Amino acid sequence: MKKHLLLTYFIFCIIFLPAITIAVTDNITGSDYIRTGETIFDLTNGDYVLPKFSPNGKYFAYSEVINDSTYETTQVLLLNLKSHAIDTILKSNIANKYATYKSFVTGIDWSADNKILFVTLHDGDVSSSTVKINITTHKIESSKATLEYRPLSVSENRILAKLINLYPEINNEAFENTFKNLSYLYVPDNGIILQNNYVSEDHNIWYLNTKINKKQTLISLLPNEYYSFGSGAIYNKSAVFVVKKDSLAKLYTFVDDSLKYLTGFLTTLQTPTILVKGTSSNYVYYNLVTAEPYEKSNNPVFCFNGVINKQLIDFQYIYDFDVNFTNKLIALCHWEKGKRYITIKHLLDN
Repeated sequence: MKKHLLLTYFIFCIIFLPAITIAVTDNITGSDYIRTGETIFDLTNGDYVLPKFSPNGKYFAYSEVINDSTYETTQVLLLNLKSHAIDTILKSNIANKYATYKSFVTGIDWSADNKILFVTLHDGDVSSSTVKINITTHKIESSKATLEYRPLSVSENRILAKLINLYPEINNEAFENTFKNLSYLYVPDNGIILQNNYVSEDHNIWYLNTKINKKQTLISLLPNEYYSFGSGAIYNKSAVFVVKKDSLAKLYTFVDDSLKYLTGFLTTLQTPTILVKGTSSNYVYYNLVTAEPYEKSNNPVFCFNGVINKQLIDFQYIYDFDVNFTNKLIALCHWEKGKRYITIKHLLDN
């Protein structure tokens, strides 16, 4: 009898636990989730990642992960959203020229005029290159090595200088370390939420109010909980951000100087992150990255308007997504049968 019960429990764990390891907002109702419409196109013949709409919403670029007998490689494809024709914009034999041990895409972006695709290829070792591809001729117009470090932007240097001036008691190198590691979230005209990971400082989540020159501890963390802040998203002057604590990626909102805990998701990362994919007139759309790219997990998708934080629940295991507000489209990259498929749907008014 005991053996039978143990076997039953074991089978239950295998079948059902993957579906309940992700915490979801309690009491989801019709107003609590992102509404999507009919499916326009399904991409299910390969392992696809990095969905990216053109600005005008007429084209859709994505990368296919290919595992051949030699090593992992990739190709980049282009879907015409009107005719549904698919072109290979970057072939695997060309991508292989940029490989050391393998070749895979880490970034896809469009030019503002919808004519050029910028594809960042990693060599499987320590280097990356960005290639500029004309989508009409399919020719690579240029390629250049990608910097392995991220220099601070003009706006970041401006904010950094302001913080150093307002808070002389805080080590300048601590501020610089925070910016280099993206451990901050700037709230326009109000202040900055950050985690100071510098060795001589505490690792709490701070809010530095630049209007009244006030430092406030939002979340207290243990000395070993460094690099726990995974940035966030801003809508107007309201913030939603993620902090790892107790093996959970915990979502918080910070609105009108008030902190509110929303929900938590299991994570295998030291620093779960929020990636913003687009901002409409009503919401900022983002996903919460909770696992390494090779791990089957749920990177949940949300939209936030400063008051409401809605979750998308179309698929159980979402890997990535993109939105296009011109034609009201959403592309959902999701795990199915050990691969990542892409489903393109209409995005309804939320």
